[in-house]
Amino acid sequence: MGDIQNINFRIKDILKLYPSDAASFQLYQKMTDDITQMAAVQDSLNATKFQIENIRNQLETCLNANHRVEGKLKAGIFGH
Repeated sequence: MGDIQNINFRIKDILKLYPSDAASFQLYQKMTDDITQMAAVQDSLNATKFQIENIRNQLETCLNANHRVEGKLKAGIFGH
């Protein structure tokens, strides 16, 4: 994704150097804007994926701790 963003930035720079009202330039401007938005969405999705994985790991750790305590309670480790 980084390569695409770098190329997109280069295209945006070229468009700024040679402003034009020609349809092809407008098309390239729209495409670079769309790519910028898609890159932002992709970054957001990656961040969300990381957060979900982190929370899932925390929940698994909690569940394992609860199972260990449950086993100790059933075995009477904490006394009566």
